[in-house]
Amino acid sequence: MDSQRREALSRGAEQKALEIDPFSADGLDSRLRELGVKTFGGCSAAPEGFRDLPSMARYRLLAAADYRAREPTFRKGGPSQGTEVRAAIVPVVMISCLVEIEARPVAAGGFIATVDRLEFTALFDRELSWWNPERAGDEVARLHGQLHFDVAHLLAKEANRGGAKVLRGSGMTERAARDQLQIRLSNRIGDLERELRRITDHLDLATSKGWDATATRLWEDRVRHGLDSVRQHLPEETF
Repeated sequence: MDSQRREALSRGAEQKALEIDPFSADGLDSRLRELGVKTFGGCSAAPEGFRDLPSMARYRLLAAADYRAREPTFRKGGPSQGTEVRAAIVPVVMISCLVEIEARPVAAGGFIATVDRLEFTALFDRELSWWNPERAGDEVARLHGQLHFDVAHLLAKEANRGGAKVLRGSGMTERAARDQLQIRLSNRIGDLERELRRITDHLDLATSKGWDATATRLWEDRVRHGLDSVRQHLPEETF
């Protein structure tokens, strides 16, 4: 029964991935709601956060059993289907947060919504992540997927050091204040996701998506030394 349920969940997740881009802030919010999470701006607004959510793993070491998809998930505007199918491993990693908000009236009129708690966290989607059967059990492929998760974790830690002081919303009604705060939080998640994609796209390119063992080990060393080490080896952005 458990194996049938896992297979059904995997099929549903793969079909849903055709409609929702899980690599965007809106896609993240939709994916979490699909899994039954009460969301606010791409984050969990429920006290239990991401506990008891078997489809999502918070930051830890990954194992082969965490890759449940039967085929790779394709990101809108990302690599082609042919490129992803040839990848050694396709992890679906994202950055979300646990958030608690408060809205209160102000003396001058209207309402203000502020963040009481904000904890950014890296998430790994077990139902959408895929390990190429040709590389089953391969340590370099496992490491490549782990590096994606490591980078997301480092970005979440960096964001947590920034705090939540600047995230607030205001409006003539409580709903308007909450909506403005939700937009600003969603934009913050979007900024983190774009930085995550910028780094992991270069990781994929440099390591041939996990096929190049030497390059993967080099990236392992950079990630171990932190985001500054990673960023100094990225090519300069051109606009």
